[in-house]
Amino acid sequence: MPTFIATNLEPAELDAAFDARIASRLATLPSMVVHGPDRRRM
Repeated sequence: MPTFIATNLEPAELDAAFDARIASRLATLPSMVVHGPDRRRM
C-alpha cells in the first residue's frame, strides 16, 4: 500500500523538524511539488 506524506517544509528544513533518521528516510522518497494559490481559502 502506498504511503503519502504532505508537508509545507522544504527538503532542507526536514532535518530541523524531524529526527535525523526520519529526515533521512523522507529524503529518499520520490517527491512532487505543487505550485499555485492556496485553494482552501478561495
